[in-house]
Amino acid sequence: MPKFCNPKTAWYRGSVFYEIDPASFNDSNNDGIGDISGIIYGIDYLANLGISGVRLNTIFPSGPHYDGDVNVLSINTIRPELGNLSTLHKLANVLHAHNMSLLLDLPLQHVIAGRKDNEVLDVISKSLHHWIDLGVNGFYLKGLESLKNNETLLMCLSSWKGVIGKDKVLIVGESFLKDKSKSELSVLLEHIDLVDFILSIENNSQKMKERIELILNDMPIADDRTWIHWSIGRNYMDTPDSSQPIVSKIFAATIMQLILPGTPNIMHENAVAITKIKIKNNSVQPIELWAERLYNITDQEINIRSLDKLILVQRMISLREQSPSIYKNVVCKFTENKSNTQILAHSNADVLIIVRYYPRKNSFVSITNFGSTKVVLDLTSMFYSGNEMLNVESNEKIYFKQFKVDAFNTIVVKLDK
Repeated sequence: MPKFCNPKTAWYRGSVFYEIDPASFNDSNNDGIGDISGIIYGIDYLANLGISGVRLNTIFPSGPHYDGDVNVLSINTIRPELGNLSTLHKLANVLHAHNMSLLLDLPLQHVIAGRKDNEVLDVISKSLHHWIDLGVNGFYLKGLESLKNNETLLMCLSSWKGVIGKDKVLIVGESFLKDKSKSELSVLLEHIDLVDFILSIENNSQKMKERIELILNDMPIADDRTWIHWSIGRNYMDTPDSSQPIVSKIFAATIMQLILPGTPNIMHENAVAITKIKIKNNSVQPIELWAERLYNITDQEINIRSLDKLILVQRMISLREQSPSIYKNVVCKFTENKSNTQILAHSNADVLIIVRYYPRKNSFVSITNFGSTKVVLDLTSMFYSGNEMLNVESNEKIYFKQFKVDAFNTIVVKLDK
């Protein structure tokens, strides 16, 4: 008998993706650059984390002034320092054997520039066939805003989705939605599976609430229509102020992101940042130790304090997978579809509250403190009691009269019915 009798959805709807720049992941040949073989060697880490798809974001050769999305020379080959087509095919097969999918970011600006519409359609269609034959399960098409004519865009999207098929995923970015009417978007979104929206950890709780609500209101409320693909803003760790608060905010936002309706996307750089969080007075573990030991994250003998936060991410992914209240984005009724998400910003603290529910299933709430100090809240006007889900060492009942949340932290509670 199955452990759970939950409503089903397409594999890419509600699951979790993991975005990787192969050059920054794992170096298999000691040349100082990560590569696709390094991802294969790290397959146990990805499987143990519980993600459903790996997104490769920069694998293509480029001109002398490298820009991963703009200055690409070809979308049918791989930068030689990362591997070759045979290596990528092997990665796809290994991922499939572990019940994971492979997705590629396809930067299309250089393909679209200077070409006629029919040529653009043909070149990109052939590229999609090329990668599908190598085992790729989905594509993030970047630069589509270069196609200014909506009739051309509709023709291309319809054809490309036909090439990809129903069982594979087509993703576009938020910029795709700009300057289009609701009627135009309604037609275009029929050929799109996910739209990528980026959340900034620099926002306070009120701005984050407004941002999430705006996104949810812009997207169709339906189980079988286009879903949201959530990403946390990138390159925070590349700034001079990649300090402890920034790192802790990344963790808090990642857990918050994992309770949202849609398909969350975790960047590898953010996972690395999470492992560097200092726990009380413990020192940060070096990245070499992280790379060596994180692949065995489920080993009961491991007790590396700097991995604690990433283990909480793992638990949140597992909870999401088991809970329709979280992985479903809508409650389907006979006469209408209703949202199953409530977003609240606390009036007296920099705290964001997200409630998720589903008929005849447990409801969950996440409470994220974006502030720099610990807060004690009275939330009894909304909730009475529940159980903390990620801190499995504690079986104590939680009451919301004096609910404590540390700075830059997210707590997830299963609410008592």
